Amino acid sequence: AEKYQEALPGLEPALEQDPYDILLKSMVGTTYYVQGDLRRAYSEFGSMRYWEPIEDVPSARGATIQSELKQGENVFEQLAASPSVPRWLGFLGTYRTSFMPETEFRSRMATFLPADEDEIGCFVEFHIAHKAALERRPGVARAGFTKAATLCGPGNFEFHAAKKWLLKLGPLA
Repeated sequence: AEKYQEALPGLEPALEQDPYDILLKSMVGTTYYVQGDLRRAYSEFGSMRYWEPIEDVPSARGATIQSELKQGENVFEQLAASPSVPRWLGFLGTYRTSFMPETEFRSRMATFLPADEDEIGCFVEFHIAHKAALERRPGVARAGFTKAATLCGPGNFEFHAAKKWLLKLGPLA
């Protein structure tokens, strides 16, 4: 319901009781992220990548947050170079480190669309918009975040993150 402040008092104790619950940890991380507490959000998603069997969505979300923090190692480069990540995550890492043009990223990710069209489409649009936002291209970012928010489900990190960025970017000039 996008009542992030109200959600934390219930989520944090539940996470203390079950610290390895992926869905719960993701909800806490998303809540911190949307409220602007990037360090705590990164801590939640960053820790998940060490106990997941293979680096996957938590790594991508941790890398997204880390790219905003602009500190330490570039996790997108690690994702691009890692042989242990799924191919789609390697494509993301390569795109986000500017080694792959947007058109190639879109076409490579399209091979995953039959599996879950909206989820992959949401993910692609979010990362294209997020990269544009960090590169200070607000028009491209706003259009991408609008598209991502339409494709993503409300229980999804990218949905809430896209809405956060749309508020941050403000109305069209």
